[in-house]
Amino acid sequence: MSVPITLTKSLAHPDPAHIPLSQKIIALCGDSKSTHSLILQSLCIRAARGEHLALVIGDNHFDAYRLARLARAHGFDPAALLSCIELSRPLTCYQLQHRVLSLYAQNQDAYDALYVIGLLETFYDEDVKESEAIRLLIQILTHLKIVAADGLPILLSMALPKLGGRAHLMELVKHAVHAYWQPSPIVFDQVNAQQLAFTEMF
Repeated sequence: MSVPITLTKSLAHPDPAHIPLSQKIIALCGDSKSTHSLILQSLCIRAARGEHLALVIGDNHFDAYRLARLARAHGFDPAALLSCIELSRPLTCYQLQHRVLSLYAQNQDAYDALYVIGLLETFYDEDVKESEAIRLLIQILTHLKIVAADGLPILLSMALPKLGGRAHLMELVKHAVHAYWQPSPIVFDQVNAQQLAFTEMF
């Protein structure tokens, strides 16, 4: 059963050094502007440790140049760090479903963590029947549960639809994950503004 966590009650600041968690699916609920810095920090910390990360981008909001600048600012080689991240940008919910289901099947030991950012963006496409979007999303979530049970840490991010339709898809995800964080914008602003002491995290 999912455990809803509100950051304003449980943590003053999310700790990018410790998410995602082993054998857990964690979801960040907020628009990409709010969640992007936290995700970049987490990616940077893990990649700097030499971990091999799978990154699936569903909303086309990932900024590799910003990640490179973050790495350089903390004394890491951006090229070496980015080489630890296997990036894919599916353009439709069908492509996203195929990518997620095929990633782990190729090599179960290939990755130390999986990030799927903007998970629901393509599922909000009204050109895709709602029943079909739900079917594909359930397949993804079912697969992610199996993968997480095998030990792979998984971090998802998702935002509400801009036009208000299909908001119930976010509830499907919340019920499938082990924990979801939906902090206030103030908390995300604090995370985005903080300067991480990376040397203390290794």
